[in-house]
Amino acid sequence: MNLYEWCVIEYLKYRELHHYRIEDLKKFMDKNEDESIKNFDILVPGDDENVLIEVKGRKASGKNKLRFENWVTGEDIQSLMHWKKKFGEHFLSIFCFVYKIDFDMPAANTAFTCFSANNMRFAMFGIELDKYITESSLRSIKWNTFSLNSKAFIKHSRPFTYFLDSENSALNLREIQISHDYK
Repeated sequence: MNLYEWCVIEYLKYRELHHYRIEDLKKFMDKNEDESIKNFDILVPGDDENVLIEVKGRKASGKNKLRFENWVTGEDIQSLMHWKKKFGEHFLSIFCFVYKIDFDMPAANTAFTCFSANNMRFAMFGIELDKYITESSLRSIKWNTFSLNSKAFIKHSRPFTYFLDSENSALNLREIQISHDYK
């Protein structure tokens, strides 16, 4: 688990929300799943929709105001689309962008979920996969990366808490219907 995934997990624990890391879910998933498909990171149950989360740790920079990198790879997009289709209609797929922010950094021009732990401060944004796909553009052909421009990022990102219920219940993972013919 990297620093950014740790941050999201600690935040979910702080909020006392049930959540499952992909390692918790693998035993319930199809053993014949194509190993080349990248896994998402975390599943958070919700009342209406469960949230599939792909965590992306990125840099925040700026001298007068914070700017947030938000690039993802084509593989990130394809794999999250795969899992969204596989889990079905009651699952929302998001990218959760997490930024480690120094305490002396300037203010940002957009709202975010702020979380501090172990003398570190983080900003967290969520963006629905569908909105990211619609608004992103190719950043690098060589690296197969995509990103949103600042205006689109501010318009479509939400504080991470936006995607979470105030409280939730544990899932019976054996009862989740994962489609095996979703194509």
